[in-house]
Amino acid sequence: NKDAAFEEEIERLKSELEIESVKLISKDDYEKFKKKSLYDSFVEVATKYKADISEVKVEGHASTNYTNEDTVTGKFLANKKLSLKRANSMINMIKRNKADSIVNNKDWINDTFKPYGKSSSETIKNDDGTENVRASRRVEFVIVSK
Repeated sequence: NKDAAFEEEIERLKSELEIESVKLISKDDYEKFKKKSLYDSFVEVATKYKADISEVKVEGHASTNYTNEDTVTGKFLANKKLSLKRANSMINMIKRNKADSIVNNKDWINDTFKPYGKSSSETIKNDDGTENVRASRRVEFVIVSK
């Protein structure tokens, strides 16, 4: 079953790349994806399904660490700003890329890719339950279908 094979590949990729959500990618698209930069490959694959995509959430995440704040609330709010900045930086990096898949879909990217600052609300844990600070500092793409 072709759909089952796609779903299996998606689950494997999610695990391998530590991505929360991956949708709408085939094995052939993945092979193309590996040969290009991450940004233009992602856009190229996503634009194939743009009629089915209402939003691409670009979620910036942060660890619980923040050295210039003393309170938990202060750290969370500072990390909220930092994670939003991280998401915006990713979107700007995508927009600056001169790959055809990006240049030819600039309006769709502007309308669909939205930044979100998640702060430290979804940290990554080590096997022993402690926070993996490095892995918690990340950007995730979440595709929202129509």
